[in-house]
Amino acid sequence: MDAKHKHAKTADKAATVILYIIAGFFLVLLAAFTVYVLYRGAVSFSPEYLSFTRQGIGVQFFNTVYLVFLSLIICVPIGIAAGIYMAEYAGSGRLTRFLRMCIETLASLPSIVVGLFGYLVFLVMTGLHWNMLAGALAVSILNLPSLTTVTEDAFGDVPDLYRDGSLGLGATHWQTITKVLLPV
Repeated sequence: MDAKHKHAKTADKAATVILYIIAGFFLVLLAAFTVYVLYRGAVSFSPEYLSFTRQGIGVQFFNTVYLVFLSLIICVPIGIAAGIYMAEYAGSGRLTRFLRMCIETLASLPSIVVGLFGYLVFLVMTGLHWNMLAGALAVSILNLPSLTTVTEDAFGDVPDLYRDGSLGLGATHWQTITKVLLPV
């Protein structure tokens, strides 16, 4: 080995050691922070905290689960239908490219922007008061792009042999989707 390679190898080892030291420092810092939070929380924890009383988080926990359930009821049928359309029916034209761009743009929106949009559209413009449906609609908007993309990718990953076999046995395209591709 010549001197140039030895110097590069030494510099690489030194950089690796420095990066490991920095990573170790931040891991120790994270562990210390976690222990501090757990210790401070354990000292002031009481069983009433989990109750449905004014001091407890039971009501908030129930409302969170209820909000997620409502948003899934709204989002899952729309997202799966959109994913099936994008995977099975949409061609490769301008409209499809535009729809994919819209889905990707919607997926990149920060949640605070979607929350403010939901507040403006579902509460202010409609004149309604705070309700769970407005929150569920906003959360559905957040979930819709990822569900659509996952469904489209899942349908795209199914081998063509399944489609060809089903269509070859006389099934319609819709029967192939619902009876063969969707269960896979």
